[in-house]
Amino acid sequence: MSGREKIPNWERFPYRKDEHGNNLCRWCGKPVPPPKQTFCGPRCVRDFKMVTDWQRVRRVIYERDGGICMKCGKEVPNKKGGYHVDHIVPISEGGAEWDLNNLELSCPECNLKKGAKIE
Repeated sequence: MSGREKIPNWERFPYRKDEHGNNLCRWCGKPVPPPKQTFCGPRCVRDFKMVTDWQRVRRVIYERDGGICMKCGKEVPNKKGGYHVDHIVPISEGGAEWDLNNLELSCPECNLKKGAKIE
């Protein structure tokens, strides 16, 4: 556990309306065309999910890094507990929590050895 406060998505990305009461996209703020109610299009849905669905982010990082620990080069299994997704610059040091450029695949041993420090 990281000890970070979990802020619900509805607080981080509240539902929005313009001055006439029309729905605005929760991600980009553009008008939402009917019959949609939350997002203006598929790109905003995808981008929203990339910062709110940690399991999805884990899959993306695993695929991007080819199932290889970026610290020791060991192949890591694609199963529960088989790999970690590590913040390159720890959140405690100002690293971005959801930025894919600040995330890398790590075997559990390397990530637990590193802890919350920059290598």
